Amino acid sequence: MKYKIWTFTLSALFVLNGCGGGEDWASKDPSALATSAKSFDISTAWTQFNLVPNTKQMTVSGSCSGTYIISNTAATYLSDTDRYNLSTINGLYEVCSPEFMSQQGPHYVTSVHYFDYQNSKLTNFKYDYGYASSVWRLPANLPSAAKVGHTGLIGVLDNYTSTDLSTKAGVEEWRYSIEQNTATTVVFNLIVTAYDTNTSVSATDYLAAPVIQTEQYRYVVTPANTMTLRSYDIEQPGGFRATAK
Repeated sequence: MKYKIWTFTLSALFVLNGCGGGEDWASKDPSALATSAKSFDISTAWTQFNLVPNTKQMTVSGSCSGTYIISNTAATYLSDTDRYNLSTINGLYEVCSPEFMSQQGPHYVTSVHYFDYQNSKLTNFKYDYGYASSVWRLPANLPSAAKVGHTGLIGVLDNYTSTDLSTKAGVEEWRYSIEQNTATTVVFNLIVTAYDTNTSVSATDYLAAPVIQTEQYRYVVTPANTMTLRSYDIEQPGGFRATAK
């Protein structure tokens, strides 16, 4: 079983991992919550986010309490059409409930994310996590005209145990949901689900495999195409749950 406590694929994760300008009133003042009628270019916001360095410190609550410091470097020249950046997660679970004491302590993760850079847009196509690689089956497909209520598939990645891609370890699915925030901003909810399968070959057969964990990265997006990480949530089948803000 490929047990992943920390995915953070965004740049984010991905995976996943910084701060920027923009209003975030709705997270502090519920009376500001509203449904924007505007359309938002998530693809451009994602590019802007990854082209600059970011750092964010977050407080963790849930099955464990503690802190995350999530950072990424600016996407750097690799070739005429490719860029890459480095993401680092410094985590500390200071106190955990009795059933999750094994997770208490420091967690440090570094990953390298690779992007195709054409037409002034960054498109994820691979990331390396230590000596293992995860490869997109098709380039990541982020929406360019998203409104509140829109949902969709960004793409699917095959996780491998090494960079030579000889042995498959699992599958990740990235989806999105556009959620309300204020009259002029939205929340881009990036949902990353990891599946325990090394035999997936078709577009959707991985959905029958056991879920290892589900992560949700919520970003506030403004009309100026700025993106700010608001919160991170993780849930695992054994009952482990944590939220970072």
